[in-house]
Amino acid sequence: MTTIAKYLFPIIIVALTLVSCEETVDIDVPEGAPRLVIEADILWEKGTVGNEQNIKLSLSTPFFDTTPVPVTDATITLTKNDDQSSISFIHQNDGIYTTSNFVPQIGQTYTLEVVHDNETYIATESMITVPEINRVEQSLTNEFGSELIEISAYYDDPADEDNFYSARFSAQDELLPTIFSQDDEFSNGNEMSFDWTNEDEDENDDLEVGDIVAIEISGISERYYNYLDLLLEQSGGDGGPFGSTPAALRGNCVNQTNPDHYPQGYFRLSEVVRTTYTVQ
Repeated sequence: MTTIAKYLFPIIIVALTLVSCEETVDIDVPEGAPRLVIEADILWEKGTVGNEQNIKLSLSTPFFDTTPVPVTDATITLTKNDDQSSISFIHQNDGIYTTSNFVPQIGQTYTLEVVHDNETYIATESMITVPEINRVEQSLTNEFGSELIEISAYYDDPADEDNFYSARFSAQDELLPTIFSQDDEFSNGNEMSFDWTNEDEDENDDLEVGDIVAIEISGISERYYNYLDLLLEQSGGDGGPFGSTPAALRGNCVNQTNPDHYPQGYFRLSEVVRTTYTVQ
């Protein structure tokens, strides 16, 4: 083989490979039967009655479809385990079921029952308390060469017990919040904080003076903490992962009729604290 041929041969191979890459390839993504998605966040804000609650039901969608299908014909019952008193959630619209009769009680265990399409789903959780927010502070942080505003919300973790928390931060006009999870493994009994920077590829979305930031911190169970960690890892923490979750992620809701047809989503009860902060 001549010297020129020696170098032309691999170039031709590469060229042919690049040409072939321009062809359109249709990939069939496996689509299983739609699963019920249960978004049952029972949240009791400190200082409120907490009687008004809602639960959202939908059906999972194919991988490339981002619009969930609302479930409008389910039956939802919430039972307090100690005295077996129960309340019903009534459908309003677009898969949203509501009640105005919930009586929150810290430490109390509740059982959620959802009946849909002749299948019964059950989940059990306890209501978890949360500390007050001590203060909110603003600072500057450098990330990837850019100086950004960071908002920190501080709270006191109770001593001598294992605690788990989640937080939501959102600036005005944002459609989806940023969600965090945190435990007290290395900070038990000390002051802790959630720290948020509204980092975005679009510099126009960076925080500016006068922007109002909504902050919510809630107490959560260890099981929900582990679930949330996996969920955030899959979704990137954008607040809306249930439409087409890239991997099968099971929450605490169990299909009693057909265990293999498990639902997505989670049932949790949390006391929450909310505040707002105006960027200086």
